[in-house]
Amino acid sequence: MKLLIALVLTACFACVARADSDGPYEAVPDLRKGEEPPIFQIPSSKEPLRFYLSHIPLLKVNPKFHEPDSYTWEKLNGHHASFRVLGHVRGRELYEVRYVSDERVKQGLDYAEAVIILARGGDTGADRSLFEPVYFTSGGIPYDRRADYVEDGDKYGAVKVTVYWSGTGPGRWRSVFIRGTEEFKYERFEPEKSKKQ
Repeated sequence: MKLLIALVLTACFACVARADSDGPYEAVPDLRKGEEPPIFQIPSSKEPLRFYLSHIPLLKVNPKFHEPDSYTWEKLNGHHASFRVLGHVRGRELYEVRYVSDERVKQGLDYAEAVIILARGGDTGADRSLFEPVYFTSGGIPYDRRADYVEDGDKYGAVKVTVYWSGTGPGRWRSVFIRGTEEFKYERFEPEKSKKQ
């Protein structure tokens, strides 16, 4: 009987351990070995900028992980989308699209529930007016997400996406840094710490 109770309790705790983390969720350009939801590979797509301003990512839950492992696009409803150019990273312009709920807009706040970073197509070629998602974050308890252009120590530039959260007071959850590679793809990286500490 004790063995049966132990097995039941173990199964219950295993189910709880596999429950949905509620985020934050991240779709990254360079999924690494051992990473699994709530971090997943960003789906490949290319659309005009207008598409991203009229659609919002809808997370798709994988029943194996009980976590999102991809997303689809749905028509924007209940959110406002805005964009801005961040700067050139490895020869392509990166844009930030922020999705702010109508509830936040009513409060006079611009705290984004979701942010997607887009890379504009090259200056030449058929895709020059198309945009490709290179990073996405959504979900969880954070109250704001923002991206900034940063110098990453070389001539190619980088973008920093910071997720802010609130509890007893506002604070920074973490920042993700994204730069271009020689293959004109994108990757996360840790900038070198300043030696002046």
